[in-house]
Amino acid sequence: MNANDSADADAAKLALGAALRELRGRAKVTQAELAAKANTDDTYISHLEHGRIDIKWSTLQRVLRALDLSLDDLTAEIRKHSTR
Repeated sequence: MNANDSADADAAKLALGAALRELRGRAKVTQAELAAKANTDDTYISHLEHGRIDIKWSTLQRVLRALDLSLDDLTAEIRKHSTR
């Protein structure tokens, strides 16, 4: 992976994290509540929202179900937070 690929991956994680944080906020759900509903822990949710880690597809599906959102909802929100 070259420097540009790494920067793109970091930007994508940050956009995803910001989108998840915004959607969680709109749902008026705390990180702890979301973690419980998605069968993960609040530290994991925090790391996601701050763009520190990648998310597995199965976990993303659980998070979206916990927020009663679709992939389209998430994609639209990511576009708002993307720097591209």
